[in-house]
Amino acid sequence: MLAPTKTVPIDFLHLETGAIFLFLVMVTWTEYVRANEPDYDVLGGKAPLRLLPVGFLFMVLAFTSLLYGVSPFLGLELAAGIALSLLHPANALCFMVLLQVLRPWEIGPVDPLLTMIPRFGVSLCAFSWLIHPKKHVKLTPGNYRAALYVLAFSAWLLLSAVRTPSIFETLQRWLDAYFKTLSIFVLTLFLIESERSVRELQMTLVISSLSLIASGVYQFATVGLTQGRLISGGTLGDPNDVGAFIVMALPFVLVPAFRRKSGAFAKTAGLLHAAATLAVIWLTRSRGTMLALVGQFLVVRLVKNPRKRLALLLTACVLGAGYLGVMQLIPREQDDMEASEGSRITYWKTAVNMAAHNPLFGVGYAQYPEQYMSYAVGRVYERGSRTAHSSWFLALGETGFVGLFLFCGFFVSVVRLAWRSREKRPAQLYAVAGYGVAMSFLSHTYSTYFYTLMALVMASYGVTEREKARAV
Repeated sequence: MLAPTKTVPIDFLHLETGAIFLFLVMVTWTEYVRANEPDYDVLGGKAPLRLLPVGFLFMVLAFTSLLYGVSPFLGLELAAGIALSLLHPANALCFMVLLQVLRPWEIGPVDPLLTMIPRFGVSLCAFSWLIHPKKHVKLTPGNYRAALYVLAFSAWLLLSAVRTPSIFETLQRWLDAYFKTLSIFVLTLFLIESERSVRELQMTLVISSLSLIASGVYQFATVGLTQGRLISGGTLGDPNDVGAFIVMALPFVLVPAFRRKSGAFAKTAGLLHAAATLAVIWLTRSRGTMLALVGQFLVVRLVKNPRKRLALLLTACVLGAGYLGVMQLIPREQDDMEASEGSRITYWKTAVNMAAHNPLFGVGYAQYPEQYMSYAVGRVYERGSRTAHSSWFLALGETGFVGLFLFCGFFVSVVRLAWRSREKRPAQLYAVAGYGVAMSFLSHTYSTYFYTLMALVMASYGVTEREKARAV
């Protein structure tokens, strides 16, 4: 997860409010453009629209007073975000995704209103969807395979939870964590109904990553590095997780920068964002994220020259050599690097051992940390509650060979959709490629951000299918 493990300085909240403000400007402009469309639907009619300003003022007064001790400006932004969410379901989805990344309820003192945001966000999306019947979409045929895989994996995950020693506790974890992730996946799949909504969600991911980048730069400027790398702080959370998220969002801003029709502002903003991304990735010293960048570049070469396989192979060799060279330049202690590599191998062997003893269901959902010491294989560098440090091995250890097959089937199905859409939406393919490499070294099997990206690709493919159906 990207969330920090403890309360962090209130200074980071100012960076978050700036990111939320930028998001609100983006959504306001999107809604202004959307309002000129012939089929624009405002709350089902004009009467509710007249009540929206009154409701907005009421929310401003309520939220600013309740959050006065934290940030009155944040209360104003929450009121604006809710008001915009009622104008279109995609606005509600994007607002929820942004807050899930920024997680303002974990900054500064605990506030009851902010802690309600995660559950309220899902309800807000569902309510906005209900009051906009013209925006309801159905699952398209091209998405059936991926949808069946994720449905089967979710059901298998639930069955594995039932077989754990503490059934009710594990089921409660499933409902609190994975079910919320699955809900966001479904909402993304059904609330993204047009090309404009696709771009809106992509820009939300970019703005979210910009907030993480700003937090990283701020921490480096004020605190510096810890043990040679950027350690958790602000909204950053684990540096490897941060690297995975920002490398996932990078194509959505960098691809438009290299289009011939893009203006000077888009090109400049894209290049500056890319430079800041590379700087933060270097400060995190995340080898998995750097390898993800290499993977993205190889996919770019593959898309540009799909028939020149020899050139692609040579490029891979050159990049591989360059990656090894960069690893030598990373200013991390040699013992730390070796222990990190050795620990990952032990974690992966342990996951295989879990599946070998429990081939059908694995050790069960959320049980890898609990069962780690019982199944540990090889040299154990770190003891206690640990994780697999690989989404694929975590799926294998906790859900068995069947669960791994379903999880991989889901990922491959979405990759196929992204490949089919590569000419129209190359950035999505690059995002999936980068995140796929990064999550191979991270326990993101149940991550909200992974499922949001997968749903974005599926929803975008559905938009294309519906456009083709209308054109026939």
